[in-house]
Amino acid sequence: AKAAAKTKAKAKAKAKAKAATRARAKAKRSSGVVAGARNAARPVSRPTPPGSAATAPSAPAGSGMPAVVVPTPKADPVVTAIAAAAVGKQPDARIRVIVYGADALGALRNLGAADIEPLPLIDAVAAQILARDMNALAADSGVSYVVVDAPVIATEDTPPTPEPVDPFASLATFYPRIAGATAAWRAGYTGSGIGVAVIDSGAVSRPEFGDRLVQVRLDGQTTVDDTYGHGTFVAGVAAGSSSDARYVGIAPGAKLFAINVSNGTSVYSSDVIKGLTWVYNNRVANNIRVVNLSLAEAV
Repeated sequence: AKAAAKTKAKAKAKAKAKAATRARAKAKRSSGVVAGARNAARPVSRPTPPGSAATAPSAPAGSGMPAVVVPTPKADPVVTAIAAAAVGKQPDARIRVIVYGADALGALRNLGAADIEPLPLIDAVAAQILARDMNALAADSGVSYVVVDAPVIATEDTPPTPEPVDPFASLATFYPRIAGATAAWRAGYTGSGIGVAVIDSGAVSRPEFGDRLVQVRLDGQTTVDDTYGHGTFVAGVAAGSSSDARYVGIAPGAKLFAINVSNGTSVYSSDVIKGLTWVYNNRVANNIRVVNLSLAEAV
């Protein structure tokens, strides 16, 4: 009986120990759940990604524009690159631009642009602006697009290639034959009655032009003389005719309109556009059918 009682007591103690172990495990699990819930409720601190509002560079105080010139859909990439390079070299550098838009003139005036010149032929305005104002100009609601007012240079002269057959023995030059002008002359086509506009450095009155040369004077011009020589050369190629028939242009019967777009030592796209504007406005009265532009933009 004693042995049975002893065995029963051991079994009872063992059962209590197991119950205590289970209770401790349950309490531990409960405390982990509570701790997890507390941690989940706390806000998680994460680093601010580069370029966000917290780290993005700010514009200079009072400038009203980005610290640098950046690309924009309303500005040609070339003019944007020129403006950015100019700002990098000199903060107050100016660049020449041609601006399109319903109120391009007002936008340029608001920025204090210099040398403002309306270009009605292309519904645009040319001016000089501070390079750092490039983005402010493009952002103006009155502006639709901005391009560079590129400097213009004369194209290089290419010597003609002689042809073996010489149908006009008196000619000292080869280009009328190469261009097929001699065949046109034989058929009676000399350009008589046709106006040819040469937009260049003007043209000097010479015997080769006779009374067929008109030296056009644009608004604001004080002289129309060709001090460079390139325009006179081009006019001779187009419609010159020497008395000895040795030097004859492509259309020796055409009337020449020499337009000097050189501005001192420089020529800009806006100067060429002003010359084209004169041609457009006088094309009907003078039967101008041809315009020669031996020029190229240099950016």
